[in-house]
Amino acid sequence: MSTFKVQKVEFEPPIKGDLVKQFAGWVCIGYCTENCAWYSGCDIDSPTDAYNEANNFGNHSLHPATVQMFRVDPA
Repeated sequence: MSTFKVQKVEFEPPIKGDLVKQFAGWVCIGYCTENCAWYSGCDIDSPTDAYNEANNFGNHSLHPATVQMFRVDPA
């Protein structure tokens, strides 16, 4: 398994329209070498479901060494 250094960068996206609801859950990102693209998936209670959503989006397979999982909780 590969190791990556990930640095958190504070970023507040511009809000257009209604206020954004808070999200708590799992976020998965990974790279697909077949079409040179990054994919992401999220789920409120399961890291496996977040991974499956990212991996099953379209017709691709994420490269296992690039998969990163994050737990998101309101600050």
